[in-house]
Amino acid sequence: MLFYPLDFWGFALKRWPENPLGLFGWQGIVPCKAELMSGRIVDMVTTKLVDMSEVFRRIEPNAIAKLLEPEVDAMAKSIAYEALPGSYRRVLDQVVKGVGLQPDSPALERLRDIQHKMLVGLTRDLQRNLPSVLDIREM
Repeated sequence: MLFYPLDFWGFALKRWPENPLGLFGWQGIVPCKAELMSGRIVDMVTTKLVDMSEVFRRIEPNAIAKLLEPEVDAMAKSIAYEALPGSYRRVLDQVVKGVGLQPDSPALERLRDIQHKMLVGLTRDLQRNLPSVLDIREM
């Protein structure tokens, strides 16, 4: 009865907030109070044990950029293909092949350099503005 049932079992004619008892039914105590307990844990960890801004400031922006680059490449290709109608996708493929954007081409290297700088800048902006961007409690 402590953990089960996960959802309210019975007739939900009358229920009280954060109370496992209903007028005609029951929900396990832990599932009923999960949101309240998780909120308290997050508050305790983020206010008394760990300063999230300090932890995020310790992250090296270049290292984060290197980790994100493969995913950003894949997302950019996917977004470009989704945004274009079908006939233009073939044209884009032909243009890419015709221009010669091989993995070691100077144009592609320049694009990757710009991408790396943008990811480093994004990481630095996040480090400066973490509380306004990320609310751990809402996660």
